[in-house]
Amino acid sequence: MLSSVPLAPLIALLGSDHVRTDEDSRRRGVSAWAPTVLKARQMGEVALPIAAVFPGTVDEVAALAEWCHRQRLSVIPVGGASSLRPFTPEDRPWLALMTERLQELSWDEESLLVTLGAGMAFEQAEETLNRHGYTLGHFPRTLRQSTVGGAVATNAIGWLSGKYGRIRDLTAGVEIVRFDGSIVRTDPAPGANTRFDGHDLLIGSEGAFGVVTSATLRMSPLPEARAFAVFSFPDFETGTDAARLIYRSDARPAALRLLDRASAAALADVPALLLMAFEGDEIVQTGHYQLAYAVCQEIGGTPLGPEIGDRWFERRYDVAWAAANGQPGTVVDLAAFTSVWSKSKGLFRSCQSALAGRSVQGFIELCHPSPNGSLLEIRYRTDDPDGDPANALRLHAEVTDRLTEACRSAGGSPVHPPGLRPTGDFGTAQENAEAAWKRLFEVGRRFPA
Repeated sequence: MLSSVPLAPLIALLGSDHVRTDEDSRRRGVSAWAPTVLKARQMGEVALPIAAVFPGTVDEVAALAEWCHRQRLSVIPVGGASSLRPFTPEDRPWLALMTERLQELSWDEESLLVTLGAGMAFEQAEETLNRHGYTLGHFPRTLRQSTVGGAVATNAIGWLSGKYGRIRDLTAGVEIVRFDGSIVRTDPAPGANTRFDGHDLLIGSEGAFGVVTSATLRMSPLPEARAFAVFSFPDFETGTDAARLIYRSDARPAALRLLDRASAAALADVPALLLMAFEGDEIVQTGHYQLAYAVCQEIGGTPLGPEIGDRWFERRYDVAWAAANGQPGTVVDLAAFTSVWSKSKGLFRSCQSALAGRSVQGFIELCHPSPNGSLLEIRYRTDDPDGDPANALRLHAEVTDRLTEACRSAGGSPVHPPGLRPTGDFGTAQENAEAAWKRLFEVGRRFPA
């Protein structure tokens, strides 16, 4: 397959250092946390790209896309390689587009906007902004690996979503390269995208319309203060009521997580543990803190020391659990299901039943609440006693199916169903996306060039 695609034009475009066909570079193109990908690598069954390419500018990405368009060759962007979903084409040659050289970082301090290249890691961007007194407020579990392009493509969400929202809420403008090499930019000015011009459609599109090359994000001044409130509850359902009533009131924690007993075990031996972080100007955050505190006490919560919140926040980036996927007989995965509040308790019980009484470890957390509903995040582990990766994948698939069915039967919706394959690349998605693009955008204002 390597010899069937002429790479000389790419080498002429990007330089020989930036078109790599050695095995190590090609393997980087399938680096991901997706357990199915890791198991395929362990069994020697993963499909490698024909090359890993490293464009350094949006114009190089555009030229690459246009060339691949003519070659009918798939391209899949790779950023921080922290994806939990499989993404490699199974039946055709493809290129891994490594975004690490797309490192733009510039900001408009007066407008509180910062433009970042797709390959910029959020940890690096945050450290830079912090030195100047600003923050993005986007702190995903994978902060140290997550890049701007991947976050925009997946509409990622971070720990402090209660204050800052998802990436869609933070993104003022986005730049993508389409399948045919054309460049699309949306205007970051407030109100510029009020008509349907596709701005929101591009965020979370998983590459269906092209490759994200940069994004203009909203930044905020660093908060003056951060405080934690921690409560235990007699059961997860009562803790769910507390979360619902807090978001029904004027209290708005920057972060709220309700942990079941298994998830809480490292912090406290309680049936359910509610952790809240409040931040902002001291006067403002104090009022929110007191209101949420009163709600928890009113429905039977027991206050615990704020130092538990400090410990929780310090280990919020701990992803050591994912390392277990390196063991051939072990599969660890993450599922996320959403529901309105009226179905949240039933969703929890249904997922709990799907995990009970079987050879699976499960950890359930309620997170990212809003006045209307919340998310259940479920981390689960299956082990094959003989260390057989194929059987471990079979067990994982069985549990995944049970959880997904439990979600649907309880009236929830899968947000991150394990094993879901993103739609976007320059191959199979092209025909459907091109037709949709023409239908959606043939009426309305044109994108600025």
